[in-house]
Amino acid sequence: MLKNSFVVVFFCVFCFTQTWVAKHGEDVFYEKDLFDYIPKKDWFSIVDLKQKEKIVLTFIKQEVAIKSAQKKGLQHSPKINKKIKNRFHGLIVNEYYMRNFLGSLVPEQDLNFCFQNLKREVFVNHILLPLNEASIKESKKIQQQLVNGETFYALALNLSVDPSAKQNKGVLGWISVGQTVPEFQDKIFSLCVGCVDVVETSFGYHIVRVDSVRASQYKELETPEYNDWAFKFSTAYIKEDLSLLAAQHDSSLLKENNVFISRRQLEKIIKLIEQERFNFGKEKSRREVDVLGVLTSFSEIVGTYKEEVLGGAWFVNKIKNGLYQKKTYYDNTDQLYNDFIRILIREIVFGLGLTKGVDKGFSFKQQFNSVKKDILQKSWIKHLVDSVPEPSLTEIEDYYNLTKKTNPSLEFSVESIGSILLQQNQQKTQDNFNLQVESLSQLNLVWIHNE
Repeated sequence: MLKNSFVVVFFCVFCFTQTWVAKHGEDVFYEKDLFDYIPKKDWFSIVDLKQKEKIVLTFIKQEVAIKSAQKKGLQHSPKINKKIKNRFHGLIVNEYYMRNFLGSLVPEQDLNFCFQNLKREVFVNHILLPLNEASIKESKKIQQQLVNGETFYALALNLSVDPSAKQNKGVLGWISVGQTVPEFQDKIFSLCVGCVDVVETSFGYHIVRVDSVRASQYKELETPEYNDWAFKFSTAYIKEDLSLLAAQHDSSLLKENNVFISRRQLEKIIKLIEQERFNFGKEKSRREVDVLGVLTSFSEIVGTYKEEVLGGAWFVNKIKNGLYQKKTYYDNTDQLYNDFIRILIREIVFGLGLTKGVDKGFSFKQQFNSVKKDILQKSWIKHLVDSVPEPSLTEIEDYYNLTKKTNPSLEFSVESIGSILLQQNQQKTQDNFNLQVESLSQLNLVWIHNE
C-alpha cells in the first residue's frame, strides 16, 4: 500500500512540475508539446524573442485547429483518411531508404564519430589556400608562423583566398557536427584547443586553429532524438555513388520478388491509348484521354509480382489510391514500363519497411505525427472556408454601387463580384479564427524569454 501511494505521489509531483508554455481556454501546452512542433535544437538557436512568441502562437493555432477538426469529426472523413494513409505509405518508403539502405552504407567509425562529437562544438579560424602543389609547402609555412606566434587575423587577411576572409578575418566561428564537409569536420574535432593543423578538402588547403570548445545545442536532446541527428549527419560520410547503388538495390528487390513486366503487352496498351486519342479522326488533347480507363479495360496479363499475375486494373488501383500522378499520358512503352516498375518498387519497399519496423523508430513517429497534425489543421481551415456562404444579391449590388466606375453593368458583373466577395469573406473567416485564438491565448513569457 505504501509503495503504491509513493508511485501515485511521484506521478502527481512529476505532472505538476512540468513547465507550461502556453494556455488556451482550458487547454495547457507544455514544453514537450512545443518541442513536438519545433525541434528543441531549432528553438534554442533562435535569439529573437518576438520570433519565439510568434512561433508559440502559430503552434497554438495549429493545436486549436486540430482539436476543432476532431470535435467536428473531420478525422473520420474518407478523404482525410486517404491522405493520412498515403502519407504513411510514403514516409515508410522514405524511412526505409534512409535507415536501411543508407544505414548499411555508413562506415561504423564515422557513425561513432558523429555520436561522440555531436554534443560539442568548436570555435574555428581558418586560412584557405588554392588546391595546388605550391599550397602544400605554403600551408606548412603558415602553420609554423602561427605556432611561432604570428597573428592569425593578419595572415588570413593577406593570404586566404576565401572570399569572406576580408570581412571575417578568417573567423569561421562556432561549428557543430553536420555543418562542414567530412574531411574538414574530422580535423577540427580532433584538434586540441589552441592547436593548428592543415586539412585538404575539395575547396583547397585549410590552415585551421581551434580556439575554444563548448556544449552544442544537441547536448540537451533526449537520447532518441540525439541518436537520430547523429545518424543523419553520418550519412555525409558515404563516398559511393548513391544513384548507382540505389539502382542495384532496387534491381535486386525486383528479382527477389519475381517481378516481370511484359513490354509486348505494354505496346498493346500504348496502341489502345493512341486509338483513344485519335478515335474517329478527331484528335483529343492528352489531358482528355482517359488513360486509367484504358488500363482498367485491358483484361490481359501485364506482368507478375511474387506469385501473382498483374493486369492493368491492379496498377490503376495503386495509382488511384496512392501518391502517384493520376492525370498522365504515355507516349511510349518505356514511360509506361518505368511507371509500373516504380509502383512495384514502392510496394515492395513499403512491405520491407513494415517488416523491419521503421514505423517504430523515433524519426518516423516524429514525421508522421507532424504530417497528421498538418493534414487535420488544413482540413479545419478548409472546413471554415467551405462554410462561408455565397454573397447575397444585396451584397453584390452594394459592392457594385461602390465600384461601378471600374465595373461594366451589374448584369455582367454579378459573377465576378460574387467571386471577389466570397474570397474576401473566406479570408476574413480565416483571419477571425487567428485573431480569436490569439485573444484567448496566454503565453508564458518568462519561460519563452529565459529559454
